[in-house]
Amino acid sequence: MPYQSICQTMTFYLLRWPNRFFVLSILTTSLLVPSICQGAKKLGYLYIESSEGNSSGGHTAVQFGEDIYHYQYVDPGIIRLQKQNANDFEFAYRFLNNRTIHISPIDISDETYSLLRDYFNFQYLAQRQQFALLTDLQKDRELLSRLLYKANFDGETPDLRLDGAGLFYSSQEFDGVSLAGFLKHRKDPERPVAKILQDLQIDIREKYGEDFLSRRKAELVEQIRQLQPVAPERRNAENLSLNRDSFPPAVYSFANHFTDLVTNLLALDALQNARPLVADAYIQPVQQVFRLTPEEIETLCHFRKQLKKGLLQLLSSSRPDWGYAVLVNAARLITVDQSIQQGQLVFVDIFKQNSKWIDPRILEKFSDEIQSHSELALNALIKVKDSLQNARDFNEFNYSRLELLSNRYVEFNKGIEQKAAIRFNGEFLVPTKSIPIPDLVYPELPKTVIQHALARVNAYETRMHEELDRLYAYNLFTRNCVTELFMTMEQAFVDRFPNKNTGEASRLARAESMQRLGGHVETAPVSFIPFTSFYSVQNNYKVGKEQELLSFRLLQLQNQYNKENDLLVFLRESNTLSSTLYKRNPDDSFFVFFTDNTLLLRPVFGIFNILAATGQSLLGLAAAPFDSGEMLKSGTTGVVMSLPELAFFNMRKGSYHYLSFGWQMNAEESMSKL
Repeated sequence: MPYQSICQTMTFYLLRWPNRFFVLSILTTSLLVPSICQGAKKLGYLYIESSEGNSSGGHTAVQFGEDIYHYQYVDPGIIRLQKQNANDFEFAYRFLNNRTIHISPIDISDETYSLLRDYFNFQYLAQRQQFALLTDLQKDRELLSRLLYKANFDGETPDLRLDGAGLFYSSQEFDGVSLAGFLKHRKDPERPVAKILQDLQIDIREKYGEDFLSRRKAELVEQIRQLQPVAPERRNAENLSLNRDSFPPAVYSFANHFTDLVTNLLALDALQNARPLVADAYIQPVQQVFRLTPEEIETLCHFRKQLKKGLLQLLSSSRPDWGYAVLVNAARLITVDQSIQQGQLVFVDIFKQNSKWIDPRILEKFSDEIQSHSELALNALIKVKDSLQNARDFNEFNYSRLELLSNRYVEFNKGIEQKAAIRFNGEFLVPTKSIPIPDLVYPELPKTVIQHALARVNAYETRMHEELDRLYAYNLFTRNCVTELFMTMEQAFVDRFPNKNTGEASRLARAESMQRLGGHVETAPVSFIPFTSFYSVQNNYKVGKEQELLSFRLLQLQNQYNKENDLLVFLRESNTLSSTLYKRNPDDSFFVFFTDNTLLLRPVFGIFNILAATGQSLLGLAAAPFDSGEMLKSGTTGVVMSLPELAFFNMRKGSYHYLSFGWQMNAEESMSKL
């Protein structure tokens, strides 16, 4: 295991991510903890049945305890390794997407288990760094283009935003503001201020001096003006050659450095002027659960002291993005202080700006599901709120969980009580509210320097795309979710023979597979298909008893068969018109009969589904000018999804996008028991 490269990627993400201690704990846990926990000795090979949408032909994954690794197609034409928690993976595929999961537990030694798990994790981290580098190049290109063409620039650059700045600033308030006016300490008796930040200013003056904030702002402006693009030798496209077993060079990019400096500048300005939070950056709930007891207020008073102490330390931090942390903690300091003053919990809005919204019509149709979400969030909130009873043990992590669950409960409750549109997902442990980069100050670079830097970035980005395509370009037959899993397992064995030529190393790796896994799977003939790969694993590896986790609908259907007359259940639940287990999701294509639990009648039901979907398509043609073609799309997709049913093959099963996690918690069988 190349631990030097792993340390390199740790350093890379610690330099780039806002909450570096959180990232460090995640990376350390993912690399070290599995080696000492649970003594797991089974590698799970997962086959997820086909369905409409992503991985419509079926999907595969491997499971190491609580971690799932699987390859997924992403635009444009790339297949990437993903890592998910086992519970989250099961909930997404088995419950929300309504797909049965088949698990083949492969008996392996502890040493083989660690070898494969560590190699998959290494591949995952290496890919993340490679694609992060591509994202940074795109940001550099946008920034350099903005500098070159700013005279006739129109509109914001989508990738260049200042995280956290939206908590205190709106993008409109910078219109017509000069840098000189911004740097001036603005004293306006009518301007609202955050009293707690005024108190913090006293501590800042005592610790750092009277004019510290003004001086630091001036220094940051000068740093921005003097900022230079990344040196050519660190962005030489001709020398770039990516591979699966190494990390690309970690570069603190020009754009990231620039956005960090501007964010730092705005953070100091927010403190210097004791800016209040913008109106939509925080939530003042009225529900009884948010009332604070004297003990809870005392805990928040103790936490307020921690936040003030942390803010003072951040102002002398060497981390490059300390401004983002200052903005987040200052926002929390304000809401915690308001909570103490009002005796009612106030908290920052932590939903991302691109969160998915559900309109009231959908809420009404899925009211039971939304109610379940609300109750689950409330129960979790009450448990987390208990941590406020102990001031000594209450910390930033406890507060983040309290903040997240409070946001979630208030949002669902808003949909139930006010019948208003709600954000269904997008909560984040750390607030990220952002604004576009304001036109205050930019690096002062000659036009020729910008042009040369932009040419280098374009060449490097082009080369990056070529290298990523070479390594990860998707191919239905030779590079898909199945072939990449087996290739990764084999490569873990190949790397044990670094001094052998390719052919010899491959032969030895197959021998290793025979010894460690009980066999070897060739994906070339037919095993590149998810369904057939599952049986290839069972026929070639040392596999224990198969575990079948029924999809959500089939699980509920089984319960009904156990309690009611079989014929009545079949007649009622065989179709979408009378089913009590399915409400049509707008994202699902149009169909009438379910065919996932009936084989002999599948072609007959398939004919009816094709006829019904064809009729829907014809109606969709007439309605296209009024519904943007949604009905036509649903009908035509329904025809395509129903055609395999004529050959006894089921793909579409319907989905349940608004289920709450409680359904999985109550399931008797789960992937977590592997």
